[in-house]
Amino acid sequence: MGLPEHLNFHQEPPQQRKTRQPGPLQRGMINNYLTEVDSVQLTKNTLSGFLIETIGKNIFTYEDLLIRVEQRFPNLRKTDGRPYPAQNIKKSLTMALSSTGLFRKVDPPEMALWTTDPEKAQKYIE
Repeated sequence: MGLPEHLNFHQEPPQQRKTRQPGPLQRGMINNYLTEVDSVQLTKNTLSGFLIETIGKNIFTYEDLLIRVEQRFPNLRKTDGRPYPAQNIKKSLTMALSSTGLFRKVDPPEMALWTTDPEKAQKYIE
Protein backbone atom coordinates (compact mmCIF):
# COMPACT_ATOMS: atom_id res chain seq x y z
CA MET A 1 0.00 0.00 0.00
CA GLY A 2 1.50 3.32 -1.07
CA LEU A 3 1.63 6.59 0.77
CA PRO A 4 -1.12 9.14 0.34
CA GLU A 5 -0.34 11.37 -2.61
CA HIS A 6 0.34 14.46 -0.50
CA LEU A 7 3.06 12.52 1.39
CA ASN A 8 4.67 10.91 -1.64
CA PHE A 9 8.02 12.69 -1.87
CA HIS A 10 9.26 10.58 -4.75
CA GLN A 11 6.94 12.10 -7.32
CA GLU A 12 8.38 13.55 -10.46
CA PRO A 13 8.83 17.31 -10.11
CA PRO A 14 6.26 19.33 -12.00
CA GLN A 15 7.29 20.27 -15.50
CA GLN A 16 8.65 23.77 -15.70
CA ARG A 17 7.13 25.98 -18.29
CA LYS A 18 9.41 26.13 -21.29
CA THR A 19 10.11 29.50 -22.80
CA ARG A 20 9.10 29.61 -26.40
CA GLN A 21 12.07 29.81 -28.73
CA PRO A 22 11.67 30.81 -32.35
CA GLY A 23 11.72 27.89 -34.74
CA PRO A 24 14.03 27.71 -37.77
CA LEU A 25 11.50 29.39 -40.06
CA GLN A 26 10.91 32.25 -37.61
CA ARG A 27 14.65 32.67 -37.03
CA GLY A 28 15.23 32.80 -40.78
CA MET A 29 12.53 35.42 -41.26
CA ILE A 30 13.93 37.52 -38.41
CA ASN A 31 17.48 37.23 -39.77
CA ASN A 32 16.32 38.25 -43.25
CA TYR A 33 14.43 41.19 -41.78
CA LEU A 34 17.45 42.36 -39.78
CA THR A 35 19.90 42.03 -42.68
CA GLU A 36 17.73 43.40 -45.49
CA VAL A 37 16.56 46.59 -43.77
CA ASP A 38 18.90 49.51 -43.09
CA SER A 39 19.37 50.81 -39.54
CA VAL A 40 17.20 53.91 -40.03
CA GLN A 41 14.31 51.82 -41.33
CA LEU A 42 14.79 49.30 -38.52
CA THR A 43 14.44 52.15 -36.03
CA LYS A 44 11.38 53.59 -37.75
CA ASN A 45 9.73 50.15 -37.76
CA THR A 46 9.84 50.02 -33.95
CA LEU A 47 6.93 51.33 -31.93
CA SER A 48 9.06 54.18 -30.55
CA GLY A 49 10.29 55.08 -34.04
CA PHE A 50 6.76 55.04 -35.40
CA LEU A 51 5.59 57.28 -32.55
CA ILE A 52 8.44 59.75 -33.12
CA GLU A 53 7.59 59.91 -36.81
CA THR A 54 3.85 60.24 -36.10
CA ILE A 55 4.04 62.83 -33.35
CA GLY A 56 6.89 64.91 -34.76
CA LYS A 57 6.64 68.30 -33.07
CA ASN A 58 2.88 68.01 -32.63
CA ILE A 59 0.77 67.11 -29.63
CA PHE A 60 -1.48 64.03 -29.60
CA THR A 61 -3.91 62.57 -27.13
CA TYR A 62 -3.33 59.02 -25.97
CA GLU A 63 -6.53 57.96 -27.75
CA ASP A 64 -5.38 59.45 -31.08
CA LEU A 65 -2.05 57.69 -30.77
CA LEU A 66 -3.78 54.41 -29.91
CA ILE A 67 -5.90 54.63 -33.08
CA ARG A 68 -2.82 55.23 -35.23
CA VAL A 69 -0.81 52.49 -33.53
CA GLU A 70 -3.65 49.95 -33.89
CA GLN A 71 -3.62 50.50 -37.65
CA ARG A 72 0.13 49.97 -37.97
CA PHE A 73 0.78 47.58 -35.07
CA PRO A 74 0.89 44.28 -37.03
CA ASN A 75 3.81 45.63 -39.11
CA LEU A 76 5.88 47.06 -36.26
CA ARG A 77 8.84 45.13 -34.87
CA LYS A 78 10.98 45.21 -31.76
CA THR A 79 14.61 46.21 -32.29
CA ASP A 80 15.55 42.52 -32.49
CA GLY A 81 13.10 41.98 -35.37
CA ARG A 82 10.41 40.11 -33.43
CA PRO A 83 6.81 41.37 -33.64
CA TYR A 84 5.17 42.92 -30.63
CA PRO A 85 2.59 40.71 -28.85
CA ALA A 86 -0.66 41.36 -30.72
CA GLN A 87 -2.83 41.26 -27.62
CA ASN A 88 -0.85 43.99 -25.82
CA ILE A 89 -1.30 47.09 -27.99
CA LYS A 90 -2.32 49.37 -25.12
CA LYS A 91 0.38 48.04 -22.84
CA SER A 92 3.04 48.40 -25.55
CA LEU A 93 1.94 51.95 -26.30
CA THR A 94 1.90 52.94 -22.64
CA MET A 95 5.37 51.46 -22.10
CA ALA A 96 6.78 53.17 -25.19
CA LEU A 97 5.40 56.54 -24.12
CA SER A 98 6.36 56.39 -20.48
CA SER A 99 9.52 54.31 -20.15
CA THR A 100 11.83 55.38 -22.97
CA GLY A 101 12.30 59.07 -22.13
CA LEU A 102 11.60 59.91 -25.78
CA PHE A 103 8.16 61.32 -25.04
CA ARG A 104 6.70 63.62 -22.44
CA LYS A 105 3.28 64.59 -21.22
CA VAL A 106 2.09 68.09 -21.96
CA ASP A 107 0.13 70.14 -19.45
CA PRO A 108 -2.54 69.70 -18.30
CA PRO A 109 -1.61 66.12 -17.30
CA GLU A 110 -5.22 64.98 -16.88
CA MET A 111 -5.75 65.42 -20.64
CA ALA A 112 -3.12 62.75 -21.46
CA LEU A 113 -1.46 64.84 -24.17
CA TRP A 114 1.89 63.59 -25.49
CA THR A 115 4.73 65.04 -27.52
CA THR A 116 8.32 64.07 -28.25
CA ASP A 117 11.47 65.23 -26.54
CA PRO A 118 13.11 66.55 -29.74
CA GLU A 119 16.76 66.01 -28.75
CA LYS A 120 16.24 62.46 -27.49
CA ALA A 121 14.02 61.58 -30.44
CA GLN A 122 16.64 62.78 -32.93
CA LYS A 123 19.35 60.73 -31.21
CA TYR A 124 17.10 57.65 -31.24
CA ILE A 125 16.42 57.93 -34.98
CA GLU A 126 20.11 58.43 -35.80
